[in-house]
Amino acid sequence: VSDSDDLSVGKAVVSTQSTGEKTGKRLEMLDKYVGDGPFVLGEKLSYVDFMVFEYVSQIQKMAPEFVDNAPNIAKLLTTVQNLPELQDYFSGEEFKKGTLINPAFTSFPG
Repeated sequence: VSDSDDLSVGKAVVSTQSTGEKTGKRLEMLDKYVGDGPFVLGEKLSYVDFMVFEYVSQIQKMAPEFVDNAPNIAKLLTTVQNLPELQDYFSGEEFKKGTLINPAFTSFPG
């Protein structure tokens, strides 16, 4: 069984990779996709940058070594955090609390 194989067990699919291995591989692919940036679409900031920021910042809080191994993503995080328009948010209490789940989704009715 190779690292990328999944084993079918009944109706469930059991991966032979650990969560860490999967996270590392996903971030490696995402790092290549982001490229030299500074944003996902090159010089143009888009909503995708905020999606990537949210996803990767959660990983960074739990396992920073994964982000350390993804230089393009690390650069994207820094670039977004340094946007002048977002300084009030990043210096505010909600961001400093470091919640792992966006509070807006904790009461999602759907």
